[in-house]
Amino acid sequence: MRDRGEWTAATAGATIEFLPGQGDDPASVENIDARIYRDDGVCHHATFMTPDEIARVLTRWVRADPGRDDRLPAGGEPDAV
Repeated sequence: MRDRGEWTAATAGATIEFLPGQGDDPASVENIDARIYRDDGVCHHATFMTPDEIARVLTRWVRADPGRDDRLPAGGEPDAV
């Protein structure tokens, strides 16, 4: 693992290396993959998303397959997050 400056964070027991896309800004990125390196040598992979990004993804899925979730309001849009 290499230290990527503002894209690397250390915490008790682990170091997290965020994997930005081209042009991503640390202050405003809404969807980012990461590698989590535990001190015991185990490595995990994760994707972090803001609530707004999760809402966008779910809205896109519902529009692609409107029958997927019949719990949406009559207008077909999920409630604002």
